[in-house]
Amino acid sequence: MHIIGICIALIILFFIRYKLNKRITDSGFFKRQTFRSLKFATWIGSIALVYLAFWLVDWYYQTSILKSHHLKDFKGLSTQELMQKMNDKDLFSKSYNANVSSFVFHRKDQEWYVFQKDKVMYFDLEKVNDTLKARFAGSKHRVELKTIDYVHSAQSHYIIFRTKDSTGKIIKEEVFNHLGVDLTKRYRMKDPAKRILVFVNGYRPVSISNSLENNIEDVKNKGVEYPDSKNYLYSYDRYNYWRPWNEIDLLFQKRINPSEVWYADGHHSVRHRIIYHWSIFPQMLEFTLNLVNATTSLV
Repeated sequence: MHIIGICIALIILFFIRYKLNKRITDSGFFKRQTFRSLKFATWIGSIALVYLAFWLVDWYYQTSILKSHHLKDFKGLSTQELMQKMNDKDLFSKSYNANVSSFVFHRKDQEWYVFQKDKVMYFDLEKVNDTLKARFAGSKHRVELKTIDYVHSAQSHYIIFRTKDSTGKIIKEEVFNHLGVDLTKRYRMKDPAKRILVFVNGYRPVSISNSLENNIEDVKNKGVEYPDSKNYLYSYDRYNYWRPWNEIDLLFQKRINPSEVWYADGHHSVRHRIIYHWSIFPQMLEFTLNLVNATTSLV
């Protein structure tokens, strides 16, 4: 799809270039200079047009293809059978992505569909024949509670159950996290406790490559030490310390489910005396070998 978008953009650019070259050939001196300037501006605009083609294709995927998908192989499966299929790693592979989202499975006429939704799922509770049922009402990227006038951006998955009266007014709201823990009381507190996850790194090596040539090249380009971090806190992996190791920071976030995530830099410089000792390591060892009783047998 990206290739098709780029091809269309290039065809448009070549068509415009052809028209401009023809105008330049048929025009006088002053108009020729104007068209040449316009031709130069066209080349600059071509870069923006190619970038726009990439962006439009990504936007199309995110708003259509990735938002919904028909699971043709799951036709006729029950809910329990679908849940068993979800444990199959060959069918549903885990993808660790910093952009948290939810997926909703919907069955219609024995056919299953999956829809990508936002972090916070809203359900309206309805009582049908003395049975309480939840109807999906939508999803958002924020926790929005009408009963206590609370609106805040969500950092993780949440499920909100809403109860309405006969007029449609919300009279009760319950908040649960992705593990099913009731968080309703926490949101009603004036100053609730927060689960804050802080990643603190130690010495940041100049190079993390396994190749000696790449290590030497990194030292040439970056020097022996990183500059001082000024003891700042960042909301992302500023120095790319954790992310290269199989995104281990994202794994911790998914397991702990924190309210806030911060990255603190505990980098410290290396003492030059230690560097000197490293350069002469390992030191030569003195030992005496007694070969008086040693024999060698050749078979």
